Amino acid sequence: MALTLKAAGIEAEISQLSLKLVRHEGWMPRAGLPKPSRLAIGAGSVCVLDCDPAKVQQILAAGLGLRRAEGFGVVQINSPFVTAPLSANSHGEDCDRWEDDGKAHELNGNDQPYLKQVENTCVRERIRERAEILVSKVSWRKDNLGWSEGAPNMSQLGNLRAFMGRLESEADINAVSTYLRGVKPDWGGKVLALFENSPLIWEWLKGVQLLECAIVSTPEEIMTDKTFRRYAILCLLSAAMRAHKRGLEKLELENT
Repeated sequence: MALTLKAAGIEAEISQLSLKLVRHEGWMPRAGLPKPSRLAIGAGSVCVLDCDPAKVQQILAAGLGLRRAEGFGVVQINSPFVTAPLSANSHGEDCDRWEDDGKAHELNGNDQPYLKQVENTCVRERIRERAEILVSKVSWRKDNLGWSEGAPNMSQLGNLRAFMGRLESEADINAVSTYLRGVKPDWGGKVLALFENSPLIWEWLKGVQLLECAIVSTPEEIMTDKTFRRYAILCLLSAAMRAHKRGLEKLELENT
C-alpha cells in the first residue's frame, strides 16, 4: 500500500505503513463549542517516506498535517530507536543471552526503571480500554454517573472538561470537587463521589486486569498509587463525556 502526501509544498510517497489511527476531539471553552472530531495518525506510527532529500529538513522543521501549532504533526526521520542495531540499545546486550534457554533470569537493579516504565504503560492502557467499554453503555452512565439525555448539557460538559484537563495533583481534585458541589442536578453529586471515595474508581473498573501488568509492583500498590487513581478518573470521565456528547448531538439532530 502506498499513499501520496502533499503538504507544506512537499510531495512524498508513503509506503510500508505501520500506522495507528486515533480520533482527536476537544473543547473550546471560550466559544463553548466542541472542536471538530478528526482522524489522526497516532504517536509511534512508522512508515517509509520517499521524497526529495532536500526536503527532509523542511519536514523535520515544519511537521506534517493539520493543527501543527497545537503540537500535532511532529515527524522523526530515521529515529535511532528504529534504526540502531538491537545490541546498541540499553537492554540489547541481554537479548541474545536470554534467548531460548528456557530458564528464568534474575533482574538486576539496572532493569528496574525500564520495567517500571513498561508496567506503567501497561496499566494505563488497561485502564483506558476498560473505561471506554464501561461508559459506552447509556444505562451504566445513568446508573453510576446520573447522566440522562439532558444532563449534563454541552455547557456543563465543557466546564467539566476544562477542570479535567488540569487534573495533575490532589489540589486539582479538590478544585473539581468544589465545582461539582455547585452543580444542582443530581449527576454532580454522583460524580463527586468518584473524587471523594478513593476505592470507588477501582470498584467501577473492576474488570481491569492489573495482575498481568504488575511487574515490579503489586496490584494493591498500583491501586493505592494516587497518580494511577487520577489517571483512571480522567480516563473514565473523559470517555464518558465523549460518549455523552455523541448522544446529545444525536438527540439534537433528531429534534431539528
